[in-house]
Amino acid sequence: MKIVPVLDYMDGHVVLAQGGQRASYRAISKDNSSLLTDHSVEAVIDGYLTLYPFKNMYIADLDCICGQSLDIPFWSHALSAYPEIEFWLDIGLQVKDWAELAKQCSLLRPIVGTELFSSLSDLQQTLNDLQPYRPILSIDMKHDQILGVADILTIREHWPDDVILLSLERVGSADGPKFEQLSALTDDPRLTVYSGGGTRHYEDVIALSEAGAAGVLLARALHDGSISQADVERLNH
Repeated sequence: MKIVPVLDYMDGHVVLAQGGQRASYRAISKDNSSLLTDHSVEAVIDGYLTLYPFKNMYIADLDCICGQSLDIPFWSHALSAYPEIEFWLDIGLQVKDWAELAKQCSLLRPIVGTELFSSLSDLQQTLNDLQPYRPILSIDMKHDQILGVADILTIREHWPDDVILLSLERVGSADGPKFEQLSALTDDPRLTVYSGGGTRHYEDVIALSEAGAAGVLLARALHDGSISQADVERLNH
C-alpha cells in the first residue's frame, strides 16, 4: 500500500485542508502539526521525510487551481532540491506551462482534475496533450457527485493508468474515507487507484487496501500523528 503525502500550497505557504473549504485552510504550524513548525514547501517535505523516505508526494498549488499564474522559478527551485522524489503536481488549468517546468524538474507528473473542466472533450484533449508527462487523472467528488465532467466514467478507455478518487468534502477531515465509488474503479485491472480524503488511521488504510486501492493520499493524519511512523513503515512494505 503506497502512502502519498500531500502538500496544499496557498498564499505563499503550505496549508492544512479543512473539509475542502479552501477559505478555511490555515498555514501549517506547531498547533496543527507534530512534524514541523515552518510552513514552507521545503520544511514540509523535510518533515515528511523524517517519517519515511517517500518516493512520491502530491502537491496542489491552490493558487493556480483558482486561476493564478504558475510560478515556474519557485517550483523549479523547491522541487529540484529533491531529485529522488516523484512529485505529482496539480496546477489546475495552467498546463500550458507544464513543458517548461518539466525541463527543470526530472521527476514530475501532472494531476488533471475533473472539477475544473466543463467539457469532456477538453478534459480528454488535456490528457492527450500531457501524455508524454504521464498524467494522473483525479476524479474530484463532493457529496457523492463528480465535479466538473460528470460523464468522465464514459471514457474510461482513454484514462491514464493512474487514477485518484478524491472526496473533497472529506479532505482534511476525520470522517473516514469513501468506499462506495472505489469498486467501480478497482474492478478494472488496468487502473491503479488511489484514495484521497478522510483517512483517519492505520485501520482505514488497511480497509482501503482490502477494497482494492493501491495507495492513499494523506496529510492531516501524518501531521497529527494519527498515522505514526511505525504505521507508515508497516504499510510501505
